[in-house]
Amino acid sequence: MDQLTFRTFCLTRLPYQDTLKKVLKKSETNFLKIYFFIINKKYCASTCDMWTDNYRKNSYMSVTLHYIDDNWELNCLLLKTGLFPSNEVKTGDNIKRFMLNFFCEISDAADEPTFDLMSNITFVTDQGSNMLTALRNNNRLNCCAHLINTVLRNLFDSKFLNHEGDGNKLLNPVVILLNECKHLVKFMKSSGKNSELSQGLVQEVETRWNTRLLMFQSVKRALPEIIQLYGEHFNRIQNINTELLEKITIFLEPFKKESDELEGDKYPTIQKVVLYQLLLKKHLKTYAELQEDIFDANEELIPNSIMQKLGK
Repeated sequence: MDQLTFRTFCLTRLPYQDTLKKVLKKSETNFLKIYFFIINKKYCASTCDMWTDNYRKNSYMSVTLHYIDDNWELNCLLLKTGLFPSNEVKTGDNIKRFMLNFFCEISDAADEPTFDLMSNITFVTDQGSNMLTALRNNNRLNCCAHLINTVLRNLFDSKFLNHEGDGNKLLNPVVILLNECKHLVKFMKSSGKNSELSQGLVQEVETRWNTRLLMFQSVKRALPEIIQLYGEHFNRIQNINTELLEKITIFLEPFKKESDELEGDKYPTIQKVVLYQLLLKKHLKTYAELQEDIFDANEELIPNSIMQKLGK
């Protein structure tokens, strides 16, 4: 369809701008009334998240409703994705005000302006201090999937990995492996060589859960092909410890499995929390009790530090 034809279509087939606004406004009001009806029944929870885009540095907040319908089926519904005011700091009080304004819109649409909808909802969030402050007077639970990934993020934090003890660099082999894998992925992608692989390498993204494991897995999978293409003396792979790569991949896989399961929004997950906590503790305990030094460091340092976090 060329530009003139498309313009003609818009002018002749689409309703006038004012008519379209009225239709959309009416639809919005109807949806808000449905939201009120669902929340008023109290069979619901809500997940909240905030993020900032790297380009414009705008902050956003989303609110998703999880509820059980009359057929006892679990549903999820995105209530709102809104631009957080750029002139406001993301403090707990400002976040609370942002959420209150939205839930007041729902109450107003149902002609119940004084009804406190937030008191009917159990919120599931991360452990950010601002979110804790915002919902301090509401029902709130920690997001267990977020907790697992926060623990792993802190575990691989450079300050922890470079921690010095007894005059030796603890976990230095892990630091080297992590950096070498990152450098390999970056080089293969920037040089265009990633497209030559049957399965491309995966880049670690700090804000995306489990991408560190996905990076390790992709490097492990691609190494034989890289050697076949560029030879075993290819300088980008010389410092990659394949034995440690295998071990650390096996170590991280249960964390991904558990967090993926706990992220589900089409099936109940709360009954799995204690089970997965015990499974992860059992997994970590096997490493803590090993006699061999599988990470070329203090074998108790990694498992026990995570177990302390998971025990909270």
